[in-house]
Amino acid sequence: MTTSNTGFNLVDDPWIELGDHIVSIREALLSGHELPGWPSGEPAAGPVIIRLLMPIVYRVTGMDDPGLTGRRFAYQQVRLLQAGRFDRASVKDYLDHHRDRFWLTDPPEGLPPFAQDPTLAALEPHPIAKLVTTWASGNNPALGPHAAVAAIDHASAARSLLIAHSYSSGGLHTHRPDDHPGGKYVASRLRRSVSIHPVGRTLAETLLHHLVPTPDGWEFGRPSWEAPPPADPAAPPRMRAGFLEQLSGRYDKTVLLATEDDGAVSGVVLSAGPGRGPGLECPDPYVVMTADGEVHRPRAGRDAWRDIDALLIHSEDVKPANRLESRVLNWCRDNSDIGADPGRWALISHRSSQSKELGSGLANLPDIIGLFPKGGPAATTASAVIAASEDASSWMGTKLRALSGALQRDGKSTRYDDARGAFWALAEHTFWEAVTAEVPDPTPNAEWVSQLRRHVLAGFDAATAHLTQVPRTHLEVERLRSEVSRWAWPAPSRSRQSTEGQITT
Repeated sequence: MTTSNTGFNLVDDPWIELGDHIVSIREALLSGHELPGWPSGEPAAGPVIIRLLMPIVYRVTGMDDPGLTGRRFAYQQVRLLQAGRFDRASVKDYLDHHRDRFWLTDPPEGLPPFAQDPTLAALEPHPIAKLVTTWASGNNPALGPHAAVAAIDHASAARSLLIAHSYSSGGLHTHRPDDHPGGKYVASRLRRSVSIHPVGRTLAETLLHHLVPTPDGWEFGRPSWEAPPPADPAAPPRMRAGFLEQLSGRYDKTVLLATEDDGAVSGVVLSAGPGRGPGLECPDPYVVMTADGEVHRPRAGRDAWRDIDALLIHSEDVKPANRLESRVLNWCRDNSDIGADPGRWALISHRSSQSKELGSGLANLPDIIGLFPKGGPAATTASAVIAASEDASSWMGTKLRALSGALQRDGKSTRYDDARGAFWALAEHTFWEAVTAEVPDPTPNAEWVSQLRRHVLAGFDAATAHLTQVPRTHLEVERLRSEVSRWAWPAPSRSRQSTEGQITT
């Protein structure tokens, strides 16, 4: 269904990518029992779309009842999962009632466009503020590029707008009228975070598995589209956010720009924003936390998948400082005896460095909780394979650095980043083969050690292929390659403590 209005409405116009389908919010909820379990497209789109839908799910299922005890909440969740779909009448009534608050462009008079501050339209657009989150360049890749680009369609703009609100790292582009001129664009609430999400067989199952009770002392509150439009969207919040308000987001920094001819989106104006103090933030049930209650910061590059090890392995040998927790993961574990346990999980890692890079990694993982029983053999195998992989990568790096030193006088480069990228892409497959084996082997298994040795050589070759063509460097490359091929595990020449039963973080 597409609206007849010249604007774009998220309730009825298709914009959510689910496999081969592109659906509206209405279709996502009414046909959720027939749609794939996780949003496709940009990795960053999945968690922000799920978070946008969750306040609606709480409302239409009645799971926003503050009087539900934890046990009663779990039983009701199981009944919903057994039904596998949402009540059509409840979904229709809710969406029809709030539909006018979901106009991405051209809302009815007196209402703001969805997730935007209309007062920013008075500002002169800045060419840096193009809304293409998958392009990266210059000072602010998360919202890049800087150069002019063709206008994007409304569906892409909707996804990009939500991604920008959740994951942009900052960088001042322009100011609000009469706003603090020395201010800085406030980083988004999910920047530099790792989140874990239950994934069902269908979208409806995924959303139902995301249901968790509110933390003690916190209220559900109401999402942004249920509250009256703010008189000043950029005013600092004076009250702490309710659970549903935080999931729906606070939108006070952006307004989309439209082209003059067809109304497509050509960019976005950004402003300095007031942000929200940590004391006003409800604990996010999907963000991974450390043992100290701090947001867990993702590792760089391809290392994000190793966070799974620390997150899921619980054994007596694990030091508390190394433990990572997630409320939704703990909820499913604690209530698995009554069936509130999903089949697989998605780990989303977003990294924003000082260069304002937005890195996204997604791992859809089969039966994680069964894969890593507390202190079980698969957990020990995971630690052993990770430790061996790190040792192999270090061994490769040592040889490449030796090669770089020998060639420094010739101005050559060994492209160490290429080596690491090639190695860890292959090592990841070995990791999952080892821990999902019918009988995981925590000892130095000849098969996965042999695989890691081949991966080390592949990484070395990826970094030095351009040097083998040069007569002056060919022999040096071959000599060091021979040394690389002799990597072994355990390596007696390099002192290491036994990793049995421990986590390498």
